[in-house]
Amino acid sequence: MLIPLADLGAHETSISQLTFVNTGDSALRFWIDDLRLVAADESAVLPIILAATDDAYVVSSAPRANYGGKPVLRLRDAAADIRSYLKFDLGALDEPPARATLRLYASNGGPDGGAVFAVGNTYRAVATPWVERRLNWRNAPSLPATPLDEAGAAVAGQWVEWDVTPAVVAAAGGPVSFALRNASSDLVVYHSGEGARPPELVIEP
Repeated sequence: MLIPLADLGAHETSISQLTFVNTGDSALRFWIDDLRLVAADESAVLPIILAATDDAYVVSSAPRANYGGKPVLRLRDAAADIRSYLKFDLGALDEPPARATLRLYASNGGPDGGAVFAVGNTYRAVATPWVERRLNWRNAPSLPATPLDEAGAAVAGQWVEWDVTPAVVAAAGGPVSFALRNASSDLVVYHSGEGARPPELVIEP
């Protein structure tokens, strides 16, 4: 059951307390995300939300520069291309998920929110795992020809989602890395792990 906050008279309102009355025989379970209050019966399995272990953007015009400590991830296809990379640890997963969704919160929107690609967990052409504080344009993993998913337009102040299920299933409990690239000269900006609304990998068992 999905209960939009607007239906509770709480749109754009801070909620400090909610009271629910259970008139049935089964227990009530709830979780809250940014957009809705979700109620599940006792047999339901709640999604697992993983935070990125590493994320950074890289810039073609500054090939040795590192932006891993920034509170944003950026995308742009222009004279100076900008791409973003994220890595997640899947070690907590006992079995392949039914669905895996990458979610990023846009602070600056644009007509192309980006395509997501499954990439290697190491620096380009070497076996060393990449980390956000050392990633740059020169050593970032190469992108394959085909993306996992494409987002369409990104709207500022909203989450953007990509289906990354095949990559998460293939990773089989190890780390999984993604790259984001768009095809627009309009700069799109998302919150990074250092931002107020960090990236999420939502795992549905």
